[in-house]
Amino acid sequence: MKIPVKTQGFPSQSAQRHPLRATAFAIISILFVLALGDYSPKQTAYLSTAPTQSNCIGSAGATLAFASLSWFGLAAWCIPLTLVWVAYRNARTHGETLGWRKLVSALGAFVATAGLMGLIQIALLPGGFLERHYPNYFVHGLGGVLGSGLVNGFLWDYLGPLGSTILLLSLFGIGITGAFLDQAALAWLQTRWNRWLHASKQAKAAPAVAPSMQIEKPLLAKKIKTQPKAKAVESQIVEETEPDEEASPAAKATPSQATQPLKIIRSETPEKSHACVPVQRGDYIFPSIDLLSEAVEAPVDSQENHHETAEALLRTLEEFGVKVTLGEIHSGPVITRYEVTPAPGVRVEKILGLDKNIALALKAISVRILAPVPGKGSVGIEVPNRLPSPVCLREIIESTAWANAGAEIPVVLGKEVTGKPLVA
Repeated sequence: MKIPVKTQGFPSQSAQRHPLRATAFAIISILFVLALGDYSPKQTAYLSTAPTQSNCIGSAGATLAFASLSWFGLAAWCIPLTLVWVAYRNARTHGETLGWRKLVSALGAFVATAGLMGLIQIALLPGGFLERHYPNYFVHGLGGVLGSGLVNGFLWDYLGPLGSTILLLSLFGIGITGAFLDQAALAWLQTRWNRWLHASKQAKAAPAVAPSMQIEKPLLAKKIKTQPKAKAVESQIVEETEPDEEASPAAKATPSQATQPLKIIRSETPEKSHACVPVQRGDYIFPSIDLLSEAVEAPVDSQENHHETAEALLRTLEEFGVKVTLGEIHSGPVITRYEVTPAPGVRVEKILGLDKNIALALKAISVRILAPVPGKGSVGIEVPNRLPSPVCLREIIESTAWANAGAEIPVVLGKEVTGKPLVA
């Protein structure tokens, strides 16, 4: 994996906030709420030849409110709420996620809301209720033209009240989920659901375990030992430290993964070149290397950090039914690659599809899965370091990789995950 030398830069266009767009949507939603809240049938010329009242937003507000309530009924209030949601996402750098899928989902939830309002009027409200209490307010019913036409003209005749309710509630739930939940939220819910299923399976399988059986948890540094007594068998959880000298040879030969020492391969230090650096070529004098800052020794992730990350990684894979064995850990300047060997029967494609779930469990911005690692029968999971080390240009220019570069104009690309300088 190539690591660029310059790690700082301007944020991408998709990650920038859109304050002007957010302000515009917020203003429109406020005007919409004021127009709907102050609306009265006496304000529009469509219901009376001479309007006796005026809307606080003027004739435009009265016309907008009349049209919205006529076409969508009570669901018209969802329009300013949707505009507030769009304004919030543009103000919080989520404007790039408002794709056509979210818009279609929001539209489906809106149509379902109008249909539910029309269904409520038919099934729950007595006849003439709206005319007595809200005369000329809902001209085409509680669901407007959209809701009344959807229910009266189609759903009520073909599906009946129960089928119409189930269909509209399902459409509303799917639309709300698709519009308001992000991929990270869905991955979080999926992870929580898988953990709950895993805990339920363990709780059901616990009574079937024999009292004399020894249970090992490879992901935690704990072991459950059973000790027989005179009249009862008591389970005792003890901290696993050193191997028991009286244990059988078979037990000594199969230690858990968490108790095995981690094989951490640190980033290598670039070897300095002893070749003479040219000072001048013709009339041109090369700039001094002292203009560049020397590489400073930065703090790196400790072995405890790698141990915690490896534990969380193995635990997450096990929750999704993926059994692996931890291999080498290559610690680079910016990322660390954890190599795992899948158990027999485990498909590599299943591990590739868990990148977002692993990033969520490790609280990382993103992870990269290398499947397989070239020249090895393992899968590499690259995780950003908690304490990234800077990659200095001077360190690479003074290395043997720069001195041995055969190009006329060598280009410094950065460092590999192993810390080896990368010069093209």
